[in-house]
Order: sequence, then C-alpha cells, then structure tokens
Amino acid sequence: MPAGNDFVAIAGGEFHGLALKGVDIKTQIENLIDDVYILSDEVGLNQGETNALISKLENALKSLEKENIQAACNQMGAFINQVNAIFNSGRLTAEQRQVLIDVAQSIIVELCE
Repeated sequence: MPAGNDFVAIAGGEFHGLALKGVDIKTQIENLIDDVYILSDEVGLNQGETNALISKLENALKSLEKENIQAACNQMGAFINQVNAIFNSGRLTAEQRQVLIDVAQSIIVELCE
C-alpha cells in the first residue's frame, strides 16, 4: 500500500471490498465476511459455497483469538483456494474473484509477512 493512504478501495461487480490501512486484522476479516454475504446474495452462491468461504474466515478469526498466527495465515490461504474453486466452477466473475483475493492477500501480507 502506498504510504500516506488511509485506505485502498477495491471494487468489483456490485459490491466493494475494502482493505483499511490501520484497521486491525480482526475487523478486516469481519468486513470480508460481510463482503462474502453481500456477494453471495448478489450472484446467488449456494449455501454450501457461502458456508465454505465463511467457515474459513471464521476459523481464521478463532485462530487469531488463540494467537495462532500461522493457523490464521493458513486459513486465509484456504479461503483464497476456495474462492478460486468457486471461480473455476463458473460461479464468480474474474473481477469478483480478484476483489476477494486482493482483500484476503492484503490481510495475509499484514498478518503473516
């Protein structure tokens, strides 16, 4: 993220992913969960697809609460893998996929590197 920016807005389709500089990781993951629910409603992801995405993010939050950073990093990676699987099934556009991945990767960079 360029120095001096307070936030970076990442737009895709009908919803906006937002990676906020200076916002704690927990809040960023909670915001990503909200984005997944919005996207699910907009594109009609089935309950299994939505649950698969949300469960990975919720597990990352649980790992953070236990201060298990490596597990949280792995779960964010699993989220990205799930996004790619849903994209490969034709259920997400390239732009929607990229928005989710960009936000998840910004969390991974801040948390894991």
